[in-house]
Amino acid sequence: MPDKPTIEEIIHGSKHSIKLFSKSEISGLEKDLYVNEKGKPYFKGVPNDKDRPAKPEEVVRQLYARKLNREYGYPWAR
Repeated sequence: MPDKPTIEEIIHGSKHSIKLFSKSEISGLEKDLYVNEKGKPYFKGVPNDKDRPAKPEEVVRQLYARKLNREYGYPWAR
């Protein structure tokens, strides 16, 4: 099974940027990354803990969702 990629490797070459996020926010998301049985990177997404493909746009969406909840207290239920 292939090694799990880093967030930077997933974002590389895309139009998306993660410059607004701290290293700890990025590493927090990387901890949730895994490679599925087909060798594709996925992570448990928030707020519903659903498996999500680790594509650049989803990485940025997940980082924003976590930031809104953890830093600004935005409820998951919204």
